[in-house]
Amino acid sequence: MVTRFQFILMSLFSLAAALPASADGDGDGIHRFWIEKTFQNQSKIKHYQAAVEQRFNQQVEQLEVYFRPPAEVAVLNRAADGATQPLLMLQQQTLRLATDANYRLAIAGLDGLTQRDHLQAVEDQYWFNQQHFERTFTPSEKVAGRIAVGVELQAQDSDLALQHAALFVDYHYSLPVKGQFRYRDGSELALANRYTRVNQPEFEFPVWPEALSASRQWDFRLPGVTQSQAESRLGSPLRQPALTDGPWQMPAGRYFAGPAGQAAAYFYNDQYSLALIAERALPLSSVGRPLTLSSGVKAQLLQAPLLTLVEFVQDGVNYRLLSDIHPEVLLAAAGKMTQ
Repeated sequence: MVTRFQFILMSLFSLAAALPASADGDGDGIHRFWIEKTFQNQSKIKHYQAAVEQRFNQQVEQLEVYFRPPAEVAVLNRAADGATQPLLMLQQQTLRLATDANYRLAIAGLDGLTQRDHLQAVEDQYWFNQQHFERTFTPSEKVAGRIAVGVELQAQDSDLALQHAALFVDYHYSLPVKGQFRYRDGSELALANRYTRVNQPEFEFPVWPEALSASRQWDFRLPGVTQSQAESRLGSPLRQPALTDGPWQMPAGRYFAGPAGQAAAYFYNDQYSLALIAERALPLSSVGRPLTLSSGVKAQLLQAPLLTLVEFVQDGVNYRLLSDIHPEVLLAAAGKMTQ
């Protein structure tokens, strides 16, 4: 089973393709051009498959990533003998996650991920990145046989998890294909696509193995319960993200009660959604890359096309936050939840 995972998600595609506004000329026009260019490039994707090699703390891992718009995602770990093991899959509004032999999560009813406006999502991500990162172009190069545009990103806020990145982005599809990343806690990550296949006729989306049946199941299509009922089942107050700014505002929420010691919540607006899974006495998993939240609490971060997953333990409760909002916004919310 994979122990470290980091793949640059779709929300960073607009960041990678953005051009810094010039002091000369029409700044707003430049922004609009790159928003629409990123949207147009990504809209040409009918399906996408990549083999990604990543290095983190001297460890090398091989991953296979699949994406089919509007909201089908799969991430598999490839062993040295060529065998693959599914880690994450989103298909038919259901997410499946396998962290180890004893914990396999299934969440049905994630309709918000399939109904969002792609152009609006690119624009929201772009303006967040424009506000928080300085970007400059660097020389292009070929990555796995494809022309990739270089762009360097420097955080303007020391509180952001990602502080610096040197990216290479596929010229035709605005897909990140190579990168070096440095984070607030001093850790570094390197990744590169060994191959990138876009709209190839032999594309075949993976199938989740029947042997990996879910040990935890949630269905957000079912009637919910009150917050107090969910907290009663959990056995403690349910910490919740405070999402009150800009396009990420999610005042609405639904609550669900599972077996003893388990509860869930689903927050959403017209564009974005966030699923919260809480389970008492469940230790922090090793899936994802470790990082420290702004509160000082240890967490795990896992990213895939469309999705970010943040996991942490607070007051004896394991929390998993799964969302399509900007990853920095999600990490900031997790930090506030653990203060």
